Amino acid sequence: MDAQLSQSIAEGMRVLFLFAVPALVAVTLAALLGSALQATLAIHEPVVNYAVRVVAFVFALYALFPEWSRTLTDLTTASFSG
Repeated sequence: MDAQLSQSIAEGMRVLFLFAVPALVAVTLAALLGSALQATLAIHEPVVNYAVRVVAFVFALYALFPEWSRTLTDLTTASFSG
C-alpha cells in the first residue's frame, strides 16, 4: 500500500508541474516582453502589463488544455481504479 501511495503522490507532483510550469513560463515571458515594450514606447501604465499577462495566461490555458485534461483523466482513472 505504501508503494502505491508513494507512486500516486509522485504522479500527482508530476501533474502539478505539468500544469504550473508552462503557464508560469508563458506569463513570465509575456511580462518581460510587455515591460520591454513599455520601456521602449515610454508607456507607464500598469494596466498594459497586467493585460499582457492575462492574455498570455489565457492563451497558455487554451493551448495546453487538451493535454491537461487527458493527463488529469488518466491520473483520476489510475487513482480510483484500485
